[in-house]
Amino acid sequence: MNILIKSPDEIKIIDFVISFECIKKYEGSAFHNFTPSKYASELYLSPELMTQRRMHNTILSILYDSFKSDVFSLGLSILSACGIDVTNLNCFGQNYDEFIRSMITVSYECTDDSLKTTYKLIREELQKTIDERINEFRYYFLNDTLSIMLEVNILERATIDEIYKDAKYFVGIIEYY
Repeated sequence: MNILIKSPDEIKIIDFVISFECIKKYEGSAFHNFTPSKYASELYLSPELMTQRRMHNTILSILYDSFKSDVFSLGLSILSACGIDVTNLNCFGQNYDEFIRSMITVSYECTDDSLKTTYKLIREELQKTIDERINEFRYYFLNDTLSIMLEVNILERATIDEIYKDAKYFVGIIEYY
């Protein structure tokens, strides 16, 4: 998928060659088990997909929320479109792939304390780098939205519905509940 921006009022999404319909119905699991596309640009992959891409010989499919993964990719696209370098903002680092492998193939809510501690440290390291790049973003009023889009932990990452609600607020469409 590609995003073409002519102006803030004219945005088009094109090139759905490798897209697929995904119905959000997770029975017995927090996420679907997918075999991610090998054609997506590595620069804009979510961290979970980047780990799978680097370990493609040993990880064929992963547990993940493709919608939340796309939210991360969209966040990277926004930063990149505004001139911020997004290189390695989706990369835990190759030394950590084995730790992340357990998370994306078995369970994001693992019970192994040493694995949880290691993941927490790895996640915090990458999140710190992402947060530093978000702080370079000149449209500071969007920093909170970008922070929830670019949350490394997929369990805490924003949904597209949350991002849409934020977008409506920024353009002045306020809903009262």
